[in-house]
Amino acid sequence: MSLIGGGGTTAQVTPGKLTRFLAKKAQETGVALRVQTKAQGLSFGDDGKVNGVHIRAEGKEELLPATEVILATGPWTGKLLQSWFTPDTMPPYLRSAAMIEGSRAHSIVIQAAKRHQLSADCFFSEMRYGTSAGAPEFYIRPKGEAYAAGGTDDVPIPELADDVSYDPKRTAELQRQCAALSPEYLDVKHGADLVAEQACYLPISPRTAAPILGGSAEQGVYIASGHAVWGISNSLGTGKVMEELVMDGKVTSADIRHLHP
Repeated sequence: MSLIGGGGTTAQVTPGKLTRFLAKKAQETGVALRVQTKAQGLSFGDDGKVNGVHIRAEGKEELLPATEVILATGPWTGKLLQSWFTPDTMPPYLRSAAMIEGSRAHSIVIQAAKRHQLSADCFFSEMRYGTSAGAPEFYIRPKGEAYAAGGTDDVPIPELADDVSYDPKRTAELQRQCAALSPEYLDVKHGADLVAEQACYLPISPRTAAPILGGSAEQGVYIASGHAVWGISNSLGTGKVMEELVMDGKVTSADIRHLHP
């Protein structure tokens, strides 16, 4: 075992809570949040600059006016761009982003037995248990809740986020791994409660192996995607540099030259 952080150098956020908090704060400033809405394509003016986004919601299509568009569409980035442009019409600066694809990863949430207050640790493992082996990651959250992740597969990403499903065999394997790691507190067969079984798609950029941040001020279209497993960790920093890029035309808070499209 070796330590990779601690002593005030690390922190953890719960992704769902952070996302809802940011959405709420944005709405308080007047931002309109559209859900169950599909982006159908971009609209450009005669000058070649974006002037809107075609969307479909509740069976109706409309054009949302826009002066700049940031595609922070995670694992759906490649599918969107490939549906909006043909190989001949796609701008060169979007081609790397059009390669972004989704890799499905599984996770579970367990409430520890006896509601024990588990230690505030994250644990990246390589473990053998019985005749099996795996490399799950464990994140301990407040009030005795544990999040365990691992087990990717190549199931294609669905068209809509609401249609994402999980493989029960892979989440069952994560339950066995939790029981092997902490039989006293995380074994769902001996007092622990299984709160959630789920999967999500990691946005993988095979061409760059890194996030893609940037775009074209002339066309007003930008990319902020391809963060793989570090999306939540880099989310706030990504928002900061994209705000600088769009509003000021240059980034001053970080060096993102190697992350440009």
